[in-house]
Amino acid sequence: MKNLKNLTLLLLVCSMLVKCDFSSNYENIEESKDNSPPIIQIESPTANKVFYTDGGTEAPDYVVINATATDDSKIVTGTVTVYNSNKESVHFYEETSSTQNNISINEVYTSFRTVQEGDYSIEIEFTDSQGNSAIETINVTCLYSPIGGDTDA
Repeated sequence: MKNLKNLTLLLLVCSMLVKCDFSSNYENIEESKDNSPPIIQIESPTANKVFYTDGGTEAPDYVVINATATDDSKIVTGTVTVYNSNKESVHFYEETSSTQNNISINEVYTSFRTVQEGDYSIEIEFTDSQGNSAIETINVTCLYSPIGGDTDA
């Protein structure tokens, strides 16, 4: 009987010492194996989309930018950078997991408008928690649209 009590006590102490949360450890092990960048899908705009200068009579006078990403790891940032034909950044938008309650960022959504006609490159980048990043670029064109107001027919 004494041996049974000792064995029970020993098993109780051992189970308390070895108690682990294997699910979080397993998740971290699996995530650390991720060497692949996120996979990006650009929802809009379509390639070579045409939009018109802001304040003009033609529509649309802005371009909607929407992209999604998937990855085996948590995606920590999603950014959109719009460059003009001189390769100057004219618009920047960022989503981060730290500002979104530490969730995985799997979508970026923003819009861009300008009064300058020309060709623009939209660069969309997602980065996962392992430092893997992917970039997709799409080109759009902004055409001049006369300022709204009286038009003689």
